[in-house]
Amino acid sequence: MKIILSAFIVILNYSSAVSQTIFKVVEAERNSFTGANLSDNMSRKYYRIVLVDDSLSQNFLYPLVIKKHNIDTVEAIRELLLLRGDTRMCSLPIMGYNPLKSQIYIGTNKNYSVQVEALFIINQLIFENPFYYSSYPVLVDKVDGSSASISGTVIDKAFEAYCSWYKKLKRIGIRQIKYKKIMPLDSAAVRWY
Repeated sequence: MKIILSAFIVILNYSSAVSQTIFKVVEAERNSFTGANLSDNMSRKYYRIVLVDDSLSQNFLYPLVIKKHNIDTVEAIRELLLLRGDTRMCSLPIMGYNPLKSQIYIGTNKNYSVQVEALFIINQLIFENPFYYSSYPVLVDKVDGSSASISGTVIDKAFEAYCSWYKKLKRIGIRQIKYKKIMPLDSAAVRWY
């Protein structure tokens, strides 16, 4: 009887661990904290990455405020990396999130994708001041200066760098990543705008 009960507990724990989901992508209204006129995009659908468990954050706020001690950060990063290739438009327009930075985004694209949002959220999970590292949800090629916020080679390179960084994070741990200041794009030919 003890063996059957032990086996049942192991199966129950395994099934709940496998099915656990931290984030989900939901359809959301287009928001503009800058006061920009967004009426020309009213027919397009927009999305946000939010936590499945609303008690862990205030999903209506941006940036996504997460009580970090309540989630498995390594698993959360893994889930966010799975959003690679998701080119649905984020509900927020491109804007600066670091009020101390005087740089202004002068690109013509006003939208960014869910896959870029996923990388942006990873920065929020890891860094104490993520917007010093990534002020705008736009990625730039260090070689030719081209930028991307929805899809393309620049974003593919960024995901490759984040995936390599994630493998290192799993190997040495979050503490060492922070202590040694190992940034996701350190070895990439890509940077945040």
